[in-house]
Amino acid sequence: MATYAFAAPVLDGLTDKYRAFTQALVTSRREEAETSRRAAGLDREQVFLQPTPMGDVAVIVWETNDFAKVSKHFGTDTSDFGAWFRSSLETFHGFDIAKVDMPTPVLVDEWKDATWTHGLDSWAFMFPVKDVAAWKTFVGELLGARREEFSSTRLAFGVKRASFFQVHTPNGPLAVQYIQGEAGAFPKAAEATATSTEPLYTWWREQMQAVAAVPMFQGSTPMVEELIDFQVKVPANA
Repeated sequence: MATYAFAAPVLDGLTDKYRAFTQALVTSRREEAETSRRAAGLDREQVFLQPTPMGDVAVIVWETNDFAKVSKHFGTDTSDFGAWFRSSLETFHGFDIAKVDMPTPVLVDEWKDATWTHGLDSWAFMFPVKDVAAWKTFVGELLGARREEFSSTRLAFGVKRASFFQVHTPNGPLAVQYIQGEAGAFPKAAEATATSTEPLYTWWREQMQAVAAVPMFQGSTPMVEELIDFQVKVPANA
């Protein structure tokens, strides 16, 4: 089962209504939502809300064997729920999923510890990329020449998985990171990345200045709020 992480902006002034929409998905319309995701071939869906300098953004993580199939199902579902869901996405994100070609997120690279399982806590955040080549080079060095250093620092905070994605959008390329680990692992690891004077973190922040189109890890950490976690098909090792 593959993991895909991508992002969509929440239009200005609609964040509270977007929260209400996601709350309805996991409460009053949960059964319909899970039936829809099962039909789409989606095993798990997570939605995170991230405030950014450009406005609030929904960061979405799908676990599926067929990203295009899931996108097509959401764009063509003619049920009452499907029509409501599609209309809601257009209201909050500003595009009709039935009329756009959803770009498949590209996994640049990934690190997993041997103790990783599906049952861990999760976080995801995004940032716009000004230099895709620099982003790929950064990830390549982080999980290549600096892999041992990266691994030891992540495990020290309880992080067990880190996945790095690149997503092409009409507004430019995005980087999305998906992290899984023990409770509270991401805030602690992100705080160290933003403030520590250890060589790895100093280098990391320097790289982000070359890669990211907005300030990243400069005295503060990305704040994310999980809104949805549909585990439609729970893996055996969860």
